[in-house]
Amino acid sequence: IERVLSEYLRNERKTSTSRGEDFGEFDSGRMIQADRGSTRVFKRFNDPGEKAYHMVLFMDDSGSMWEDPLREAAVSTAALTQAAESVGIDVTVYRFAKKIRLVKSADQSYDEAEDAILEQTTNGGTCLQEGLEQVESLAEEMADETFLFVITDGKPRNRDTCKEIVQDLSVSKIMLQINNEDAHFESAFDGFARVEEDGGIRSTI
Repeated sequence: IERVLSEYLRNERKTSTSRGEDFGEFDSGRMIQADRGSTRVFKRFNDPGEKAYHMVLFMDDSGSMWEDPLREAAVSTAALTQAAESVGIDVTVYRFAKKIRLVKSADQSYDEAEDAILEQTTNGGTCLQEGLEQVESLAEEMADETFLFVITDGKPRNRDTCKEIVQDLSVSKIMLQINNEDAHFESAFDGFARVEEDGGIRSTI
C-alpha cells in the first residue's frame, strides 16, 4: 500500500510541460510551425507545487460486520492509515454504526489511535449519512486534495440519500464492499470493489 501511495504522489508532483503556447520558452520541436508563421511555438513548464493530502476513512462496525468482516476491516484500516502517514498524507478515521465516532483525528498519529481503530466491538445499526455530510467541509478545511475510503458491507440506513451525497462530493471516492454482491453504490464511487473477508480487502487495496 505504501509503495502504491508513494508512486501516486510522485506522479502528482512531477513537473509537466505545456506545448503550443504563445509565450514561454521556444519549443525546438515546433520549427515547422514557426516557419509557417505560427505564434504558438513555445512551451511552458508547470510546477504543481506542494499539495496537502488528506485521507478520510469510514469503517463500518455495525452488527452485520461481526467477527471476520470487522476484523478484516479494522486491520485494513490500520494498514491504510500507517501507509498513508508514512508518505505524508494526513488521515482521519471514523467508525460508524448507530452513530458516527471519530477514532483518529488528522493531528493524531496512528500509534495514538491504534487501539480505537482495531477494537473488535460492533455497535448496532449502520448510520453512514451523518459522516458523509461532513466530508466536503473537512476537505475544504484541511487539504488541497482529499481521498474518501469507505469500508462496509454496503447496508447503511438511508441508502439512496447516502448515494446522492457521495455523488455530489468533489473528492476522490473509493468503496470496498465486504461479502455483498449488491451494486447500489457502485456508480457513485470513483473506485468500487467487492471483496471477501478473508484477506480480500488488503489485497484489493
